Amino acid sequence: MPSRQPIRSDEDFKARFRDFIEHVYHDWTFSDPIILPTLAPHTFAQSSLHVGRLIQDIPVRPGSVISNNRKKGAKAYLMIKRDEEGNTGFLWCDADGKALKKVYIKKARGMTVSKAKAGLVETYNEVEDVNIMEHNKAMMVVNARKAIVKCAEQGLEAPTPEDLYKDHMMKTCVFADVSDPELN
Repeated sequence: MPSRQPIRSDEDFKARFRDFIEHVYHDWTFSDPIILPTLAPHTFAQSSLHVGRLIQDIPVRPGSVISNNRKKGAKAYLMIKRDEEGNTGFLWCDADGKALKKVYIKKARGMTVSKAKAGLVETYNEVEDVNIMEHNKAMMVVNARKAIVKCAEQGLEAPTPEDLYKDHMMKTCVFADVSDPELN
């Protein structure tokens, strides 16, 4: 795919365009379906930070079995959660990603809430940037393939930019911030 470096000459532009077209046609022909890319979700490891241990077993409903991840001494995490609207917040949780009350957590020596949030936000946002960049690169290929198919079917004058890019827009990063609310 194209470089992030500025284009310095016509030759540079032509070389990058050739690379892009090769990428568009890689493992694809006109008769193949055009499959939209899916945005890679953040994994638990990418969106959480080990902050301490549980100071007691977490109460469960009568008759329920307590998970090992909710027993005294189990690891506790601070995690960034994002809802359907793209709002981010911090969630105190166990190793399964299930919410915990902060009062059940003894933070590790030297760990502060502000330090945990700052480190977690930095990691989360770096992953978000990479995920969105990869998704948008794949989306550029999809849009180019769609334009090729439309033009082949209808000629160069027929498709409008709206036809070519309808429902196939690029995504923008949803970054977390240390000032995001705590959800529990």
